[in-house]
Amino acid sequence: MTLYRLFVSILFLPVILMLIMRSFKRQETWGQLALRLGLSSVPTDKAVPQLWLHAASNGELRSVLPLLDQLRQHSSDFAVIITCNSLSGVELAQDNGYPAQLAPLDFRWSVQKFLKSKVISVYVMVESEIWPNRLHLLHQASIPCVLLGARLSNSSARTWAWFGSVTKSTLGKIKYVSAQDAASKDRFIALGLRPEAIGVTFNLKGLFKAKQPVLSLQQRASICLAVSTHPKEEELILEAYKSALNSWPELRMIIAPRHPKRAGDIITAISAEGFECYLRSEGHAFDVNRKDVFLADTLGEMDKWYAQCGMCIIGGTFQDYGGHTPYEPAAYGCAIIHGPYVDNFRNEFDTLVASQASQNCENAQILSNAILLLKDEATQMQRAKKAQMALNTSKDCEGDGIHELRENIHQILRTAKRNRP
Repeated sequence: MTLYRLFVSILFLPVILMLIMRSFKRQETWGQLALRLGLSSVPTDKAVPQLWLHAASNGELRSVLPLLDQLRQHSSDFAVIITCNSLSGVELAQDNGYPAQLAPLDFRWSVQKFLKSKVISVYVMVESEIWPNRLHLLHQASIPCVLLGARLSNSSARTWAWFGSVTKSTLGKIKYVSAQDAASKDRFIALGLRPEAIGVTFNLKGLFKAKQPVLSLQQRASICLAVSTHPKEEELILEAYKSALNSWPELRMIIAPRHPKRAGDIITAISAEGFECYLRSEGHAFDVNRKDVFLADTLGEMDKWYAQCGMCIIGGTFQDYGGHTPYEPAAYGCAIIHGPYVDNFRNEFDTLVASQASQNCENAQILSNAILLLKDEATQMQRAKKAQMALNTSKDCEGDGIHELRENIHQILRTAKRNRP
């Protein structure tokens, strides 16, 4: 731990300067800076055991909220505090009725200040949010640490391996790990995760359920959503869209980028292809009668766009970003199209392709052809139904995996409650 503490100490000054600059630019308030430093905290109920749930941002939090809601339905005798690294994640937690705040940075003193303001009984982290100082202090306080939806890519595993004993010591402090896939589980074990800490392998994103009423196929069959797009992907998608329009003039496009702050660059790309656009951030609603490209440059409204579209092009798959979740568009009955870069959801996309439930497109021309194939409503509906069946999003997802996971977490909560001072 000494090496890691030295490393984060070196980073202290540049991190603080960056946060101060964000405050001066009004990207964050001084109060939010204080939360990151552990100097302030949102109030929570100290009369009951507290579960501290930490997720990086929207995606990670969205994946675990259904499980958290199920835990609360089966047992309401614990309070919850949610922390996120991003403001959008905090807003999502609050919108779902949970007290939430920005997470304390992984400096020993900032985590200590946060813990002194709470009475934490169990700590739950999501996917890959493993912070050594935080885990060390929680372990010292005999607070069980749980990792859900654990994900570890090859590149991340190589990075953790560089820290050697720090990594092994950190992973050794985790009481329970539910990996989202077998490959991630094997990588965690290779890095030093204790065998007795290994729980059920379960992808939390499979719990996602459609939340907005879905329009009929006839109403949304000509609407295509490009979701979670990254740099250089919009250009390829717009080129394909322009080509497809020649044969399908009723076709409409919604672009919902992974990072809405890139709106300026995307507007430039839209103009370069000869299109006009209108923006959600300017208060516009999607209008199927407008031929312009609709840019959904806001956060927290993805359910609305999924519910209006018959086709979904999944971003992060046309450049090497690893790809984003297919569960959400499948749950909303969208026909799925994607690119070749799908390492983050390799098993899911392999299943989709094998089930003829999605199409892999390597360039703009193939993408244009894939869109035109879905002009036939029967084909589009069949593709969407196959995706739901392949990913089980049309069911209640109450299989053995979620039952075992929920019971394991309940057991940890019960034990923590009994051991609470």
